[in-house]
Amino acid sequence: MDKQLTKNIRAMDELVALFNKAFPIGLLLFIFLLFSFQRAFSVINVSYIFITEVTLFFCLFYCFFNRRYLLKIPSHFLIPISIYCLTGFLYFLKTLAERNMYGVRDIVFFAYPLFLPATFIIFSTKNRLKIFLAIILLSNIVSLLVPILYLEDIVYIKPFKMFFYETRIFNYGLTYGVSFAFLIQLFILTRRIIYKTGIMLVCASSIAMIAYWGLRSALVALLPLGLFMLITLRKQLFKFMLYSLLIFPLIFAASSSLSMPQPFKNVKLLEKLTTLKHILQEKITPRKSQGPLTEKNTDNLESPYYSSLKWRFDIWQTILRAGLEAPLFGRGFGVLFIVPSGRRMSFVGVNSGLVPAHNHIIAVFSKMGFFGLVLFLFMNIYVFFYCLEYLKQTGDKFTKYLLQGCLGAFIFWHAMALFFDVIDSPPTTVILWIIIGLIFACIEVDKERIIEEAGEKTKLA
Repeated sequence: MDKQLTKNIRAMDELVALFNKAFPIGLLLFIFLLFSFQRAFSVINVSYIFITEVTLFFCLFYCFFNRRYLLKIPSHFLIPISIYCLTGFLYFLKTLAERNMYGVRDIVFFAYPLFLPATFIIFSTKNRLKIFLAIILLSNIVSLLVPILYLEDIVYIKPFKMFFYETRIFNYGLTYGVSFAFLIQLFILTRRIIYKTGIMLVCASSIAMIAYWGLRSALVALLPLGLFMLITLRKQLFKFMLYSLLIFPLIFAASSSLSMPQPFKNVKLLEKLTTLKHILQEKITPRKSQGPLTEKNTDNLESPYYSSLKWRFDIWQTILRAGLEAPLFGRGFGVLFIVPSGRRMSFVGVNSGLVPAHNHIIAVFSKMGFFGLVLFLFMNIYVFFYCLEYLKQTGDKFTKYLLQGCLGAFIFWHAMALFFDVIDSPPTTVILWIIIGLIFACIEVDKERIIEEAGEKTKLA
C-alpha cells in the first residue's frame, strides 16, 4: 500500500513538473497569437468557452503549483489586488446565484488579473525577458500583415477569411501602441544598423496604420506615451525620430493605397480630427433619450464621427448616474446600464451587441463602487511609482530600457482605456496584467543579478 502511494505521488510530481515546463511555452505562444491577431484569436471558442478563459484556467494551476514565487511580488500590491479579486469573485457568485448570465462577461474584472502572477513567474529570467521582446517584434510584423492579407483578398480559404473577419482594427490600435513602447527600447538596445533599421520600419509602419485609420483613442494615447519617452530617452528618442522621419512618408503613402472593405472602414484622419475639433468647441449637453443607446441610434447627429464622440459622452453620463445609485460598492456584475435594441438576450457570446462604458474608471466604479475603484487606482498608481523609483536606482542597461518600455506600454494602455472599452474586452484587458507582471519580473531579475554580483565580490574578497 505504501509503495503504491509513493508511486502515485512520484507520478503526480512528474506530471506537475511536465506541466511547469510546458505551460510557459503555451503562454509565450498565447501572447504571440494575441498580439498578432488580437480579437480574431481571442474569440476562438467551443460552446462559448473562449481561448482566453482556457488559458486563464491553466494560469490558475500554474500559479498554484508555483505559489512560493508569489511572495516575491511586493506585499503593498499583493494585498490590495487580492482584496480586489476576492470582492469581484463574491459579486460573480451573487450573479450566479441570481442566474444572471450577463455576469459571465464581467469575469474580466476579477479573474484576468491571474495573468499577472503567471507572467511574473514565467518571465523571471533574463533570457525569457529577451524572448518576450522578440515575440513583440514578430507579432507586430504579423499584425501589420493581417490587414493586407484580408484587404487585398489574398486569403482564399473560407475558414481563414472568417477568422480574419473577426478582426477589429481599433484593437490593433492598442497592440500597435503597446508594441511601439517596447520596440523603441529594443531599437536603443540593438547595436547593428540592419536590426535598428528593421525595428524602425516596424515602428513607423505601426504609427502609420494608427494615423491612416484615424484611431483617435490610440492617437490621443500616443501623446502621454510620447511625453514619457521624451523625458526618459531624450537623445536616443531624437535619433530614433530621425531614422523614422526618413521613411514614414513612404509607409504612410503605401498604406493609403490599400483598398478598405469591411470590417476596415475607409476613413480619413483629417475628417475625424475635424469632428473632434467641432465637439470640443461645443458645450456638450445630453440629448433627449430616444430609446436604448446603441451606435445606430444616432441619426439626429451631424456625422458618423461626430455621433461616435457624442455617443460616448452619453454613455459616460448614463453609467455614472446609474453607478451613483450605489456609490460605495457599486451595482455589481451582470447589471446592464445600456441595453442595445431594448432586447434581453439569453446568452453572452461574440458580437452580443452589449455596450460597455468605454472608460475603465467609470466601468470599475459602476460595477464595484468607490471601494473597488480605490483598490484599482491604488494598485495601478503603486505600480507606476514603484517602477519609476526602481528606474532611478538600477544601473543595468537592459533592465532600465525594458522597464521604460513596460512603463510606456502601461501609460499607453491607461490613456487608451479612458476612451475605449479596453478593460471590458478580454484580448485588451489581459494586456494590462501582462505588462504589470513584466514590471515585477524585470525588477526581480535585476535584484537577483545584484545579489549574484555581491556574492561573487564576497568570494573574490
